[in-house]
Amino acid sequence: MPSTIEILNRLKSWPLWMAVFAALALAAVVGWVDYTVGDAFDLSLLYVPIIAIVCWVVNLRAAVMFAVLCSLIWLMDDWIVSGIALHGAEVYWESAVRFLLFVAFAVVLTHLQTALQRESALARNDPLTGLANLTSFVEEAERASHHSRRGQTPITVIFLDCDHFKEVNDQFGHPQGDALLKDVADCIRSSIRRGDVAARMGGDEFAILCPGMDESLARQIAERVKGDLDRKMQSGNWPVTFSIGVATFPIAPPSVADLIRESDNLMYAVKHDTRDGVRFKTVSNVSDVA
Repeated sequence: MPSTIEILNRLKSWPLWMAVFAALALAAVVGWVDYTVGDAFDLSLLYVPIIAIVCWVVNLRAAVMFAVLCSLIWLMDDWIVSGIALHGAEVYWESAVRFLLFVAFAVVLTHLQTALQRESALARNDPLTGLANLTSFVEEAERASHHSRRGQTPITVIFLDCDHFKEVNDQFGHPQGDALLKDVADCIRSSIRRGDVAARMGGDEFAILCPGMDESLARQIAERVKGDLDRKMQSGNWPVTFSIGVATFPIAPPSVADLIRESDNLMYAVKHDTRDGVRFKTVSNVSDVA
């Protein structure tokens, strides 16, 4: 059974207008039910999920506006059902307390959402470069592979390693090595397409997942990435080159491990041969996987 947080996260996929409309409809329904049952039951807690939906899906400001709306509906129900005079100070004080409770709930929920988003980002992103980490990359590769097999579309993985990176750490120190890795990540991020996924796989190794990319486009993108990286290293006076392996699958293999391993093997073939180069391969079927 999904948790409350999981349900709220699913609602985030809704268009904003749909979420707002649903919240307005729920507020109207709760107000009508409150009016119907009269003073027999206290239905105030039913307004809380409405504010939670708006806060989680839209933002805190919208949740505050809905807190005002729910407080007014509650006040009008009390006035119509119980005949409470609206000019009494006690009535407005109770309404203000209700409103503040709703707002306090929305604020707490906003802080919770921010904390969960931060925790999720830390779990999925490399803390040094901000790129996806290995776990996140594998998850994205599994999704992309599924779409590739279902739609019979190509998929490419580009794997690259920084040549002579150890010498940078030894000669200039680890802070400079970290700065170099950040430059590499920034360069990769700016060189790939919007739908591609770049990741730091560990150490000085990076990978790029390219859904829908055939061999022709893979060659263009890989050469562009390498050219941009080479210029970045030259401008920063970094004594680093790049060994790159590019594996294209007309249809993704059943195993994500095979998808990643093939480009990794190509990268190592370049690194053990001449370094500072790119090697391409189109894997036409599973038996071609090394």
